[in-house]
Amino acid sequence: LFLQGTGMLTADALTSRLRTRASELAAAGQEENKDNAVLSPPVFEPFEWSAPGLVFSFEFLDKRIRFRTLLPPGVAPPRDIPLPTAISGIETSLHCTGEDPNDHHGLKLTGGSPGARLVYTGKREVSTSTGKRFTIYQSDPVLALEVESVYETFANLPVVRRSARVTNRGHEAVGIEYLSSANYWQV
Repeated sequence: LFLQGTGMLTADALTSRLRTRASELAAAGQEENKDNAVLSPPVFEPFEWSAPGLVFSFEFLDKRIRFRTLLPPGVAPPRDIPLPTAISGIETSLHCTGEDPNDHHGLKLTGGSPGARLVYTGKREVSTSTGKRFTIYQSDPVLALEVESVYETFANLPVVRRSARVTNRGHEAVGIEYLSSANYWQV
């Protein structure tokens, strides 16, 4: 009876509906993600991707993609952002068993390999029933892994869902110690 007077029952009813709707959206996204079209050859030039209320910018260090900024539309990036390095601005952090992070040792999970050496292989944007999906494709030639970084928008909401998927194309098992769904640098 105590919880009835606090509004907790209402919140529970609302969150259970949100969970159901999120599951429906995820199922729709997985179905729409079955796009087997061949990627165009990669172009290693800086680019931006826009979502409602946000602009993501990316750059390259050799053939490795690096996250640059996340800003509202019309806001200029700071001029003093350092140039990318081997372990900074990594778009997706991935650390596999037996690979030693080269930035330092301990509990920090950035700078791991093969995340720092992932090679950009392309990008694709598709419309979905709820918004749009932007996917960045990368690969690790050493362990034969493919990484997909997915950014999804929903209608005109200033919300982006970010996920990552790793596929082992090699013949040996690979243990994943850590995989980020997103990294935000320059904070």
